[in-house]
Amino acid sequence: MTTEPPASPEPDPIPEPAATQPVVPPTAPSPMSNMSGESLVMIGSLLILASYLVFQLITGEFFQYITGLVAAAFGALLPLISKDGVKGLASGPVLMKTIGYVIAVSGVFEILYDVRFQVLDEAMAVIGALVAYAGYVVAFFGARSIKT
Repeated sequence: MTTEPPASPEPDPIPEPAATQPVVPPTAPSPMSNMSGESLVMIGSLLILASYLVFQLITGEFFQYITGLVAAAFGALLPLISKDGVKGLASGPVLMKTIGYVIAVSGVFEILYDVRFQVLDEAMAVIGALVAYAGYVVAFFGARSIKT
């Protein structure tokens, strides 16, 4: 007496998918992710200086403290100086990081002054303030991203 093996069921027409890792869609890189920290500090400095030129000197609507303006001038000019010119002082990244943080701190004081004394009473003053505030924020994030 021989026993026959049981008949196998017919194969499933749609096989079960194998366990795979979840597919994560690629995220678009940030526009500022390819920029160096020094470039961001320089862009922030240029925004602050542009706000000063347009909204303080030309229209007279928005006032900025001299501390932030001097730091912004250094932040805009330091990348243009040759590496030999600053070699005796300190390394370039350390200087740019320091300038970026000085710009950011002066921006905090600028915002506190503007809120405390309610100087943003006209549309041009608000636009000038927003341009300057954007410069302060960009300089801060640039200073944070500089590796020393």
